[in-house]
Amino acid sequence: MWNKNFLLLWQGLLISQIGSQLFNFALLYWILETTGSATLMGLVLMSAALPGVIFGPFAGTLADNISR
Repeated sequence: MWNKNFLLLWQGLLISQIGSQLFNFALLYWILETTGSATLMGLVLMSAALPGVIFGPFAGTLADNISR
């Protein structure tokens, strides 16, 4: 666990996830400020999350059933 490459991988992943979440937050804020519509902001957020909710369980099942 204290391998240098392992720590570098996790640090890079953490920075990447923080950047992705900040981008998503900024995009939603921009949509709200540009349109003034909380409904449109909610629809964009829902359309971004919906594919993961729908296809996530199927992808997990498929990944578990395929051998390495």
